Amino acid sequence: MSDKKKRKISEVSEPLKPPKLYEEIIEHEEKESRERNGQEDFCLYQETCKKMSNFFDEIYEAKTKDGFKKSDIEEKHQECSMYFVLLKKLNRLEKYRTAEGRNSLQKEKSTVDSNRLHLQNLLYEASHLRREIEHCKLFKSQDEDIDLIPEDEFYKTALESISRPEKTKSDSHAKRLAQLQWELHQRKELASQCKEMSVLKEKVSKENLEKKNRLNSLVPCLGNLLKATKPLQIALGMEMEEEWEMQKTVKLLPRPLFLFLALSVTIEGDEEEARQIEEETLETEVPTPTQAADSDKEDDEDNGKSRKKKHHSVSGTTILTKEQIYEKKKQKLLKHHPLYVKFSIKGNKSNKNSSISINVHYFPSLNLISATSNVQTQNMGVTAGDIISTEKIVLGLYPDDFGEISPNPNSKFQLKEFDLSENDLLDYLKTNKFGKPFVWAQKLCGIDFINQNTFKEELIEHFVPEVVKKIKTKFNARLNLMKQICSLENKNIDLLTSDKDFSRVRISSSLVQWSSLSYDEFVNHPTSSKFTEMELATSHDIFTELLLQKNPVWTFCLSWNGVHTSENNPAVKDMEFWTNSLDTDQLSQSPETILCAQLARTMISFDIFLETEGPLYSPAEFTQDKTFLNAFSRRTQSRPYKLVDNGSNVIFKQIFE
Repeated sequence: MSDKKKRKISEVSEPLKPPKLYEEIIEHEEKESRERNGQEDFCLYQETCKKMSNFFDEIYEAKTKDGFKKSDIEEKHQECSMYFVLLKKLNRLEKYRTAEGRNSLQKEKSTVDSNRLHLQNLLYEASHLRREIEHCKLFKSQDEDIDLIPEDEFYKTALESISRPEKTKSDSHAKRLAQLQWELHQRKELASQCKEMSVLKEKVSKENLEKKNRLNSLVPCLGNLLKATKPLQIALGMEMEEEWEMQKTVKLLPRPLFLFLALSVTIEGDEEEARQIEEETLETEVPTPTQAADSDKEDDEDNGKSRKKKHHSVSGTTILTKEQIYEKKKQKLLKHHPLYVKFSIKGNKSNKNSSISINVHYFPSLNLISATSNVQTQNMGVTAGDIISTEKIVLGLYPDDFGEISPNPNSKFQLKEFDLSENDLLDYLKTNKFGKPFVWAQKLCGIDFINQNTFKEELIEHFVPEVVKKIKTKFNARLNLMKQICSLENKNIDLLTSDKDFSRVRISSSLVQWSSLSYDEFVNHPTSSKFTEMELATSHDIFTELLLQKNPVWTFCLSWNGVHTSENNPAVKDMEFWTNSLDTDQLSQSPETILCAQLARTMISFDIFLETEGPLYSPAEFTQDKTFLNAFSRRTQSRPYKLVDNGSNVIFKQIFE
């Protein structure tokens, strides 16, 4: 290819450069938008729109008229187009202004955000510096925890080479360093003295150990000596070993139980724990020199003259939490003394094999005595077991003394500190088998809360025999009652009364059942309302139920031709009176069989009621089997329940005749 052709091709292939008119126009309009006033352009825009609207109206009117000229309309079109171009230019200028305003706004926003971030950094830095300043102010050096001697004493006792008063008095920092140096010097001297005392202590302990071994070697010799002299002690009636052991145990008793030794008692419980308590008490009462020094230090602290903290902390002690301290104090309040006293009372001649033992416990923190009993007897039935139960023997020895409230008025406030009530205390005593806090038990140990005297020995001289007598009388009475109830449970009625010979009277009724009742069952019984209303029956009493049979079966609540009770039938009321009017004075030979005699009266009265009431109905259900003069007497129609001797026979007549 020739050079000419190549040159022509290159000239043709070169691209044409676009003109710069468009860019120049844009730059010109941007410059014009910055130079021109926006408010004036807005007014020009409104004026232009108004003119265009007028042109449109004129064109519309010209077209609606007949004979309009096309040239006039075209002229108006041209003018209107020029205004339209002007509107587009104003629109472009406004868009330039809007874009420029957005850019400037964005630029200002970025500037504000940057300044705000810088401000936050400065504020955080300032707060950090404040915290560092506070830390520096609160900084405490370890030397501040050291208890240094006063300044006057320091200059008097310290060496001049250490104190250097010519320099330290004017320089506080140098004075502090000198005091610390003197404290170090003193501690080194004390450490050396402690080492010397430790050596001396080891030497003394070694000597004590040698003496102790020597004394221990004498123990077998003394034991052999006592064994060799034991036959002589027995021959002379001198049981010294037992007395020595008893005296050791008696010394461990608290004062209330110690006063209880007026009776022949036995001491039981944990002697080792009691001995530890005795040792702790002695240590508390007689402080050691170390404890005395500690107490002096505490007094100095209270007066504001002591040091800031103790020189040495106690090692090996555990720090208890508030909950643990609370529980520990609560346990201490309810803790009983490890030793307790026990005494026994045997039954009378007819009850030789029966006995009752009473355990007496003492609670030192509450200053309270509790007592519980235990009965040893034989041949107890179901109901008889309730009669002779351990809880009911010592219950109610004195009026209103049922052990249901604490005799000590202060114990209520002591229990309240630990959110406890008297019921919680009674439940605790019952659960742990400590019995109940009877008033007689407090007086038996010489405690009198009424006169605010904690211990009164003169109470024991008069009160102990009285309490023992009451317990013994009640125990023997319950044993006699138990025998009768055991017989009744076996449906065996033994009539041993002498003034009324019931053996000559044939009893048609028979005992079917004898059982015990609870207080709730008694309250629900139809005949119990008058007793509960008059408070003659309480939950502490004993309730029994008997069932008599005479084909058909009837009881005191007679369900025969209606329901007959003492409230709606005078005959049943007389029957109850006649049964309850029998007492021990009417039984000369066997007063312990009063229950059987009352039951016999009930059964005979039951027969008479049916024999006198039966003929009134047709056909007669019951025939007369006993001899009586009048079946009915007076207006009350009383029945002949009373038995009277008539030679070889017996007859029945009315009770009040």
